[in-house]
Amino acid sequence: MHERFDEEEYRAFAAKDNDDLMVYVKQFITIVRHITDNIDQQHWHQNAQLGSKAYEKLLAQLNPVRNNVMSNIAEGNVTVPQATQKIEAIRWLKRVSYHVCRITHHLNLFHRANKS
Repeated sequence: MHERFDEEEYRAFAAKDNDDLMVYVKQFITIVRHITDNIDQQHWHQNAQLGSKAYEKLLAQLNPVRNNVMSNIAEGNVTVPQATQKIEAIRWLKRVSYHVCRITHHLNLFHRANKS
């Protein structure tokens, strides 16, 4: 996960700096903060649920945003480089939220299996 942030730092900045995506970035940051608090308290099952719901919610919210970007390209409202930057930021948000979903899922499985 750390490598994902380092490798694609420009996509993270693109997401953060885009007014249309800022609401989703803030939502994601809030969820990640809850997850890190729950790690400290060892609430593994709750984290798995948070990770999964965050991913599903972001996916549902970002797909229409992506479609809108593509429509704006077709209508000539944005340049291809501008749209590409936004699409890359959307992909990054989806990918990172998926990684958080999978990480929390596997941590939950690991801790459940090692309880006994």
